[in-house]
Amino acid sequence: MPETIAILSDTHLTTKFDERKLNYLKSLFLKHDQIIINGDFWSYYSCTFDEFLKSKWSRLFPVMKDKTIYIYGNHDREKWCDERVGEFCKSAADSYILSMENTKLIVMHGHKIATDSVQNEPYLKIQRFLDIDKYNYFIQEKIVKHVGLGFYTKLGQRINSKQKSYAKGLEDKETLVAAHSHTPEFSPKDKYINTGFINYGFSSYLKIFEGNMTLATETY
Repeated sequence: MPETIAILSDTHLTTKFDERKLNYLKSLFLKHDQIIINGDFWSYYSCTFDEFLKSKWSRLFPVMKDKTIYIYGNHDREKWCDERVGEFCKSAADSYILSMENTKLIVMHGHKIATDSVQNEPYLKIQRFLDIDKYNYFIQEKIVKHVGLGFYTKLGQRINSKQKSYAKGLEDKETLVAAHSHTPEFSPKDKYINTGFINYGFSSYLKIFEGNMTLATETY
């Protein structure tokens, strides 16, 4: 197993570019031997896969390609990608199992557990045309900056509860590592971890160093 692993999710990259976020992600990727992106790396709700690949975020791809495992989420489902995922990862799937000494991590985005995400093509085409996500992100950013990060990260607790219920059905020494809710949580005793999100100047991700797990929280 690689010495240092970062499991992160919900970066929601689009054609809108943020140099500060790019520099943060690049530094994060370079500091770890293996990267596992647990869904919603980019957002089909805002742009097509082709548009994303041609965006300035492609500057991340060289530091990702040889050490990244990519898991599809609800914003970046497999059917919305193609073989060009190989430009930024070495493998891609709906889930991934990471075997450690004392536990087995079942890594999946978690939207299929929550069953609350949209995939209606006509609706999503209209959403992209009207750029609705731009307003969603604007509102969420204002919540984080003016109401508080604590309030924002509590909004997904209902989803976390569903995912934790699912985790109870796992085998002993198995732990669900999910995402989707934007509500970071580290509850390994309940066989559950949520990696949170990276956006609006805030970052949370699961850091594994020599087999020891911590939920890292940072700003950028």
